[in-house]
Amino acid sequence: MVGSNGPTYLWDIPGGKLTATLTDPGTSGVNSVAFSPSGMTLATADGNGRTYLWNVATRKLTATLTDPDSSGVAAVAFSPSGTMLAIADYNGNTYLWTIG
Repeated sequence: MVGSNGPTYLWDIPGGKLTATLTDPGTSGVNSVAFSPSGMTLATADGNGRTYLWNVATRKLTATLTDPDSSGVAAVAFSPSGTMLAIADYNGNTYLWTIG
């Protein structure tokens, strides 16, 4: 679940229980999320042009990627191998980041 003005919540779907609350270090809430193919990394993107990478097992922030245009991130997606992350901003730019 994504909160436009708040944190991202991780849920155990079969059990119907909240398992973690990931607080966006920015102030604009979360616009988009994507799990890596392995399920070990979660990318959350905000309206201030930042994408955060989280370790799903530890629930810790592992990296912050900044949109060079700083227009706000509209969408994020991992490559099938999980080694690249595409970040699309609100000005129509798409950036590819090597994850590694």
